[in-house]
Amino acid sequence: MSTESLDETHHTEVAPSHAQMIEQLLHDAPHRPAPEGVRIVALWWIEHLRETRESHADAYLALRGLRSTLRENRELLSDAPLKRGMRHLQELDSALDAVCTAAAERAWLESEADMLLPDAAAEAQELSDLLEDEHQQLERRAATALRKHFDAFDQIAQSALPHFTVHGTVGVSLN
Repeated sequence: MSTESLDETHHTEVAPSHAQMIEQLLHDAPHRPAPEGVRIVALWWIEHLRETRESHADAYLALRGLRSTLRENRELLSDAPLKRGMRHLQELDSALDAVCTAAAERAWLESEADMLLPDAAAEAQELSDLLEDEHQQLERRAATALRKHFDAFDQIAQSALPHFTVHGTVGVSLN
């Protein structure tokens, strides 16, 4: 490697990714005005959901965190037009809940199968095969819901959450 290209490498600034910026803001969120802190936490959950969308169980946990953050702080987010977005999250919750429940039922059945008598084990295997087919259908439904509902919510949130209004009283410090 030549010295010239090495110098170019050392002087190139790497801009932090959106996820890294959110992560940095998250550490400072408790020290910011409440409307801003809530938005930072919501943006962090959205980023987490975006990163984990391939793993439906992890995406479901991120979705639950996002929905509870938005619900618990509805008043602080009243200036953000998220009502339509919440419907998208509800649809997504339904699809991810179904696939996670089916996966848990199948895992439970498989864990109990070795303790069954031969006749019951054969019946359990048939049921497991049915649950596998159902699980695959639910996974396709969840993937479709992620594309349709999360992507729609993400667009709404990216325009609504970065901006906020601080309401203050004249003569009263905001700190």
